[in-house]
Amino acid sequence: AFYKNIRSIVKVCDGTFSFRTPPTFYDIVNPELISAYQELDAYMDHVFNHDNSPPFTCKALLKHFGFSNPSPSQVFVCSQAFKTGIFVWTSPDNPGEVFSYGNGRRGCLRAIAASILLSQESVSSTVDLDPSSGGIKEPLLKLTHLMRGLGFKRSLHHRRTDGMFSGTVGQSPYGIPDQFSFFSPDYSPGGAHKDSGLVSPEAELLSTNQIVSSQNAYYMFVQLGLSACFGGIGPRWDRGVFQSCGSWNDRSYRNAVAHLDFSPSSPDLSDSAEVINELNTILTASRLSVPNKALIESAY
Repeated sequence: AFYKNIRSIVKVCDGTFSFRTPPTFYDIVNPELISAYQELDAYMDHVFNHDNSPPFTCKALLKHFGFSNPSPSQVFVCSQAFKTGIFVWTSPDNPGEVFSYGNGRRGCLRAIAASILLSQESVSSTVDLDPSSGGIKEPLLKLTHLMRGLGFKRSLHHRRTDGMFSGTVGQSPYGIPDQFSFFSPDYSPGGAHKDSGLVSPEAELLSTNQIVSSQNAYYMFVQLGLSACFGGIGPRWDRGVFQSCGSWNDRSYRNAVAHLDFSPSSPDLSDSAEVINELNTILTASRLSVPNKALIESAY
C-alpha cells in the first residue's frame, strides 16, 4: 500500500488502535529530488503539529533545565506556550507588572524558555523541599560551572585545545558513546527512585568509583589547575620530561593548561561570612545549608 500510495488502515492491539499509512510524494517510476524534499517537509510539518509534540518537547527541555521529573503543571504551562507561541508572566511582588514573551507562532522558543524559567517551580524556594524535584547536573556541566564561576584562565605556555577535559569526570567533549546521548532520558536508578517511578537520567553516568575520582579531580583542579597530575582533570603537560608533575603543593601551575583565578569581590577578605556568601551564590545558587555554611566559615 505504501509503494502504491493508496490509503490503508493498520490496526494493532486487536483493533483497539489504528492508523493509516502515510502518503508519499515520491514517484518510484520517475524519481526527482524535489519530491524527497517535499515528503520530508510534509513529515516534519506533521510531527511539529502533532498533539503530542508540545508535552514531549517540554518534558525533554525541562529535564535539561534541572527538572528530571517535571510536574504536570509545569508540562501544561510549557505546552500552552508551545501551542500559542506566547507566555505571559505576572510579577508576584507587583501584580501590575505583566510581561509577554514570544511572537505568537507555534513552537516559539522564547515563549517556551520563559515558561520554564519563570514557572512557579523555578522561582519558588519551597520546591527544594520536594524530594521528587530537581535533578543531577551532568559532570561536564558541573565542571564548566566551576570554571565560569571561579574565573577560568588559560595559561600562556599552552595553546592546544585537544584533550583539555580528559580525565575522570565521566564526560568529555565529543566523547559521546552514540548518536543519542551520554545517558538515557528515562533512566531510573535502582532503589527508591525506581520504586517511586522517578527518573534520573544523569545518574546513569554515576558509579562509586566515578563519584570519588571526580571529587578528587575537582579538588586537584582548584589546587593545581587544569592538569592530569595527581588524578586531576586535563592533559599532561610535561615539556618532554616524563612524570614532571613536581610537588603538588607548590601552586605554580607550571604543568597546568589553565587555572582558576577567582578573587572575592569583598574588600575585607577577613570577613568569612561575606566571602562564603559570594561563593554560595556562585556555586550553589544560595542553596548551601546553614550547618554546612557554618562549617566552611569556620574552616576559612
